[in-house]
Amino acid sequence: MARAAAVWGGVLFLGTAALAQTSTQQNPAFTFSTPGSKQVTLTTCNWAGCTSVTKTVTVIDPMPSIVSAVVGVTTAEVGQLVSLSGSGKGKPPLAYTWRVLLGTTLVRQVSGALGWLDTSDLAPGVYAVQLRISNSSGLIDSLPHALILLPPAASDFYTLNPCRFLDTRIGPPLQSGTTRLVTLDGACGIPPNARALAVNVTAITGSGSGSLVLFPGNYPVPGTSTIEFKAGATIANSSIMELSTDGTGKLAILATVQGNGVVHATIDVFGYFAP
Repeated sequence: MARAAAVWGGVLFLGTAALAQTSTQQNPAFTFSTPGSKQVTLTTCNWAGCTSVTKTVTVIDPMPSIVSAVVGVTTAEVGQLVSLSGSGKGKPPLAYTWRVLLGTTLVRQVSGALGWLDTSDLAPGVYAVQLRISNSSGLIDSLPHALILLPPAASDFYTLNPCRFLDTRIGPPLQSGTTRLVTLDGACGIPPNARALAVNVTAITGSGSGSLVLFPGNYPVPGTSTIEFKAGATIANSSIMELSTDGTGKLAILATVQGNGVVHATIDVFGYFAP
């Protein structure tokens, strides 16, 4: 029985010159010193001759690089949340850190490729927001994004005759773990520039114990609940609920019910805050 011999060849192209390496091992390992497209050839020989197969391997630069760095808004009021979304590439694992600078002074950091900048306790002014990506090979900063923080706008409170703008009993109930967005669209005489609502929230006959959380429609889910309830109970609570800060007038509702259950809810508004 004839034996076959195999030879691996790695070719690195540098300009017009080529540096070739070969190995007679069955499973050799090569370390490329530069990124880019490389050709690797396997040549197998026996008494009848030799055959070769060539493959192209793409070698990625291990240094981190920025693919995207998006700051949700360019202008916000102090106290609002600002969404942050970034991505990068390079040798894993990659560490993502958003850096907020006032001049050359670092005033806040947010970890993670996706996150929210809480502008509470920051002074009004113009800030630079940068995404820093790092790994064992180095780090890189994105170009700075200007974020203008304005003082919170003053708001007045306007009363309304109690008005129901949400009653899930005329449709599907709230499903545990699923956020539902409610758009006001002028309901109950609430103007488009309303920033917050004074409401009574009622949880009705949940299939299990749980809670409701109401929050601005463009914000992440907060860590506190608006109302808690027991299975089969009907319970109400009054609250001041902020609306989305992107001008869409949306309110988000998230139910958490034991056993992945359901619950109905009503929201009655009796006033609103507007500039």
